[in-house]
Amino acid sequence: MLYAYLSGRHPRLPEEELKALIEAGGSTYRALLRLDQLAVFDSDVDKAVAAIHRAAFVKEVGTVLAFGSSDELPELVTKALELRGYRTYRLELTAIKVPPCCDLKGLIAKVPRSVASPSLSSANVVRTFVSEGAAIVGEPLAYSDMGDVKTRSPPVKPFWRSGELDVRLSRAMVNLSRPLEGGTFLDPFCGTGTLAVEAWLAWGGKVICMDLDKAMVHGSALNVRHVGAEALINRSNAAFMPLRDESVDSIATDPPYGRSTKLAGDSYSSLIELFLKESKRVLRSGGYAVYAGPTELRPYKYAVEQEFKVVSVLDQFVHSGLVRQIVVAKKPQ
Repeated sequence: MLYAYLSGRHPRLPEEELKALIEAGGSTYRALLRLDQLAVFDSDVDKAVAAIHRAAFVKEVGTVLAFGSSDELPELVTKALELRGYRTYRLELTAIKVPPCCDLKGLIAKVPRSVASPSLSSANVVRTFVSEGAAIVGEPLAYSDMGDVKTRSPPVKPFWRSGELDVRLSRAMVNLSRPLEGGTFLDPFCGTGTLAVEAWLAWGGKVICMDLDKAMVHGSALNVRHVGAEALINRSNAAFMPLRDESVDSIATDPPYGRSTKLAGDSYSSLIELFLKESKRVLRSGGYAVYAGPTELRPYKYAVEQEFKVVSVLDQFVHSGLVRQIVVAKKPQ
């Protein structure tokens, strides 16, 4: 049994990303318990650990050693230490959106020294979480590693535009598309190239970056070179992709919409219909396409019309004039 410590940025997206990463690694995700910013689940341990360094909104994964009420936390820590047989330990306490049930020193004082001795230099880290009145005690196994996000973000990167997806959301959307390690990833509305960069950094392989706007093609090339990534960048129409049938393993993209574009509802509808029709052609059987759009236009319905299976729909508040909907769709086998 494993735990995941999740970002609080979105109520559902972090766990959906966790599930996608584990499935992309060839394992299954079985949810056992959901708490605020915590998920308890079953999966292949090695594959879960191997996948988590790619995550944007999953901070940490570890083994659950004990679980119960927050009132039982000293007893739960003692039980975990006895289970592991540690002689020394370093305790870390995280209280999520609630006042701490007790301070760290007070908690350590309630754990019998006859069981184990606390030490700041101990390599035996014991993680304790309190959320929604429950407590989880665990042993951390792996952490997310996004690298230098600042270097890949405005205004440090050489080319950017207001309203573009930030680095973490871009990485999460890439992960939701369940890429194959060393496979072929496509962003047909590449814009400033953020999704392409994150796909290459996290998964390697062949990255294809398309856009109809000459300025975006040039700018995305600057951003790809800026971080030493590699991508095939070209000026192409997402409605007529110069790609062979079933030549792409995964797709993640952010089509134009919102205040910064001139698209009306009908224009967005036509654009997404053509994009999804082409995506269905170039995407491998069982592959995933992830895309976004204004919630009011119900972007998910276009995937249904093209006979994709809608795996998840995630609404995200952007500003008073836009709520973004992220759609995760799977091409039938």
